[in-house]
Amino acid sequence: MSGFIDTQQAAKILHVTPKTLRKLCSRAEISHYKSGGKTTSYKFKETDLYAYMERYRVEAKGISRTN
Repeated sequence: MSGFIDTQQAAKILHVTPKTLRKLCSRAEISHYKSGGKTTSYKFKETDLYAYMERYRVEAKGISRTN
């Protein structure tokens, strides 16, 4: 799967543990691709990870955005 990153790399980008990332996947809270046979393996597009982070972005109080 070219252009995809694995669970370990994705967890580092999101600053969560791989276990937490797998929970997000099982709850369909983050876009991912499943692969594997007996053991499920998750793959991610980096753009999907950044989109997930953007959805949960909290705007700082007292700062106005002018752009």
